[in-house]
Amino acid sequence: MRFSFVLLVIVSILFSSCSGSRTNERIDHIILVVNDLDKGMQQFEELTGVKPVFGGKHPNSFTQNALVALDGKAYIEILAPRTDVPTPDWIMQFRSLTPSGWAVYTEDIEATRKKLAGMGFSVSEVMSGARAKPDGNMLSWSTMGFTNKDTQVFPFFIQWGEDTVHPATSSPTGCSIMKFEITSEDKDIDNLNEHFKLGISTASGGTRLVLRLRTPKGVVTFPAY
Repeated sequence: MRFSFVLLVIVSILFSSCSGSRTNERIDHIILVVNDLDKGMQQFEELTGVKPVFGGKHPNSFTQNALVALDGKAYIEILAPRTDVPTPDWIMQFRSLTPSGWAVYTEDIEATRKKLAGMGFSVSEVMSGARAKPDGNMLSWSTMGFTNKDTQVFPFFIQWGEDTVHPATSSPTGCSIMKFEITSEDKDIDNLNEHFKLGISTASGGTRLVLRLRTPKGVVTFPAY
């Protein structure tokens, strides 16, 4: 009996050492950039039949957002400039909704950071953030990303605060991901996708993100060209 107990403990330790911390990485949200939030929300509703909900303004930033839930506890973030602060020129070129970034969810951002470093990636320090929702409730999170990669192609990683209700649970439903494809010459995106089993499609070529959704109005692709 004692031998069996000791053997069980040893096996448990070995399993824990091999498996590492449980982080459960998955796509958290995909960013569609546009230069006017109201117009972007209207465009999304006209194309899909789903009306985005206003998310709020990002403090200490020039952006605000609107949200739409996706399947698998993910969501779309429509990101646009605020109207009450100065706006950089680069974002004004986006006259229609365009995929321009994405985030990966993790249960333990420090453990994920160690995994990435072990894979040879250069990653940033973990930073905390928060914003108020229109109803006054707060969303809080921790993020980190790559320090030497294209931020359009490579995601940042996010761990939501313990008391934060994930945005997907309170956002309008009706859309689901058919395909999320990233075209890039950087083969590290393939390694990242395979290691974390993110389920994206990758292709070699000039940088481009394409998001294809199943919606109440049929299949919609961003960008639409």
